Amino acid sequence: MNTAAIGSKTVTVRITVSTNLPSSTIALEKKYYTVNTATTLAKSSVNDLTIAELDVPTSYALEQNYPNPFNPSTTIHYQIPNAGHVLLKVYDMLGREVATLVDGVKEVGSYSATFDGARLASGVYIMRLVASSQEGKSFVQTKKMVLMK
Repeated sequence: MNTAAIGSKTVTVRITVSTNLPSSTIALEKKYYTVNTATTLAKSSVNDLTIAELDVPTSYALEQNYPNPFNPSTTIHYQIPNAGHVLLKVYDMLGREVATLVDGVKEVGSYSATFDGARLASGVYIMRLVASSQEGKSFVQTKKMVLMK
């Protein structure tokens, strides 16, 4: 990197290296800046090495939708600590499926899905998360949500 045009500005270069360490990344920052004094102009640099923890879920969770009650759409957040198949569906109070929001393999992490109830009647609906990991673990959780038009 050519540092000739830095002048009196501060420049930060950030290089992020992912490792095989669980829930960690290593970031190397090198800052170049000039120091103005009455008689001299000098270049200086600072090296920072930080190890930052990533926000990796340690347990399965289906969060309450927001907003609730909603009209016409709402957001549902969920997290999975193990990679595997995830199924997120919405049912009416008679047990009829009204929407499939997620049906596929997901990696470890936190996710969100949007449910649009514009074509549905006001009432109570059930969201159901079913997650199956590749190690054979499974998780099922349901929560109520209210569509109010």
